Amino acid sequence: MKKHITISQLAQLMNVSVHQLRYFEEKGILYPLYTDENQYRMYGLHEIYQLSHILMLVN
Repeated sequence: MKKHITISQLAQLMNVSVHQLRYFEEKGILYPLYTDENQYRMYGLHEIYQLSHILMLVN
């Protein structure tokens, strides 16, 4: 696995929509590790674990 992945790759990996990830960011629940110079939201392993916990609580 790459060190960092984009929001679309994260959405595909976790079987959620990009819109849902942006909603979590808007609500202050999940933030990207950083925003790349091309304005892509980049996520690391910590954010993947955090998203998995969020999804467990939502379902």
